[in-house]
Parts: sequence; C-alpha cells; structure tokens
Amino acid sequence: MKHAPLLPETHDPLVALRQLRTGLQWAKLARSRRLWSGETQTFTISSIDTGSSVWRIGGIDRLTRTGGLRLKRPGEHFRTVSVEEPSAMTVMRIDSERMSHFGPAFVARAFAIAQVDSVALLRTFQQLNTTDDVEEALVQLLVALAQVTELPTHASGRLGKRADVARVRAILDRNISQAIRLQDLAQAADLHPVTLVRLFRHEYGVPPHAYLTERRIEAAQSLLVAGVSPSEVALAVGFCDQSHLNRHFKRRTGLTPAVFRQTEQTATRHRPS
Repeated sequence: MKHAPLLPETHDPLVALRQLRTGLQWAKLARSRRLWSGETQTFTISSIDTGSSVWRIGGIDRLTRTGGLRLKRPGEHFRTVSVEEPSAMTVMRIDSERMSHFGPAFVARAFAIAQVDSVALLRTFQQLNTTDDVEEALVQLLVALAQVTELPTHASGRLGKRADVARVRAILDRNISQAIRLQDLAQAADLHPVTLVRLFRHEYGVPPHAYLTERRIEAAQSLLVAGVSPSEVALAVGFCDQSHLNRHFKRRTGLTPAVFRQTEQTATRHRPS
C-alpha cells in the first residue's frame, strides 16, 4: 500500500521567525499540544511563554512551567514526555561557528545546565529580540547563564552518544511508517536484543518500539493539523487502522485524533497572521 508522504517541519506552529544576526535565529511557536523530539543541530535556548510540559534530556525528565528556560547543545537528543498544559514557546538558535567566538570553556559553562527558572535570566533572554545591540545582549545572557553553577547539570553528557544505539534510533527515525523487528534492530547495532532494549531505554527513556510509536504520533499530529483525515493518517504513519491510531494517540496525548485536530485548527484560526 502506498502511504501518504509525511509533512515537512514547515508545518510546525510557527508564528514569527527573525534572523537577528548571521548564525542567530529567533522564532516564536504558537500555543499547542504538539509533542516534539529530535537531535539539535545548534545551541538552542527556549522559553516557555505559556503552559507547561515535561521533557527529557541528559537522561532526566524535567517539568518546565511558564517562564522557564531550556538549553540544548548540538547533538543532544530530546523528547517531550507529556504536555501538562498547551505551550507557546520562544526559541533562539545559535550556530556553532558564532558560539566558537566565545571559547569552548566559557560555552561549556553557559550550557552546563539544561533548565533554569529565573525571572532575571528570562528578561535578559527576551531582550535579544528587542534591543539594538544584539551582540551585547547575547554576551550578557551567556555570562549570566555561566554564573548559574548551583543548578543540576546535563547529567553525564552521554545521551545519544553510543554509536550503536544512536544508529538504531536513526533507523527508526527514517522508517517510522514501517514494521521493524527488534531482531533486525539488534543486528544493526550488533547487540543482543535484550541488551539493545536496556541501552536504548537508558539513552532515550523508552524502548525502541515505544520510541517508534512516539515518532508516529508526532508525525500524525502534523498530518492532522494539515487537515488529513484520521483514517488516512493512521495508514500514512504506520498504524494498522484508525482504531489502532486512536488507542495510541489518546494514550500519548490524552486526546483522540479528531479532538486534537479540531483543537489545533481552532487555535490556528485565532493566531495572528
């Protein structure tokens, strides 16, 4: 059976996007119940403007409420564990070349934390989109982050660094609509299936096929928001039928696909153009 193509990332709930400087991008994401996972390509700082959600990075699940800041380094894998309240976010992406100007030791200190709750830091972060002197504001933000040393760090820094387990995750990411046997994944990693399940759960918080189901739900959300019917979505992302999609979708998001689509499309109509 020929499956409908999955939607590209351009269907994310983007409200605004600005290139502040070369290698420095500022984006606003509208309030949504969307789930996210992936591996960052840039240094990323995000603020939760409204809402709250639990995310996983560095082997730790963290609840971020309104006003909280999240920090990710290039190559780190993250995933939304649950959405407590629909969330709107502001995201700043800084490429590695721009960050290299600050020196590796300073950058390591600034991004040693994964999450911080600080009204002062939040205001400094927000100024980046309003000030005329972006460079100075960025330096002030990084200096302030580097001074927050009493907070928990990014665990051991190992998340997603095992090449064999990361290879399995890449296979799942590329083939989310396909049925993949655990034995085949274990063979690709040159690991015993039991060992693979244990290591994969340690790295990403869930075993391989639960991770695959989560990726299917994320893809289903994009298709639903774009107006694709739940029955078509189910086949497109690899579920047996709509009932199969409904069961996993509600377990993961708390909503049926139809209610999720209605909620997100209603919110879209009320977003500023």
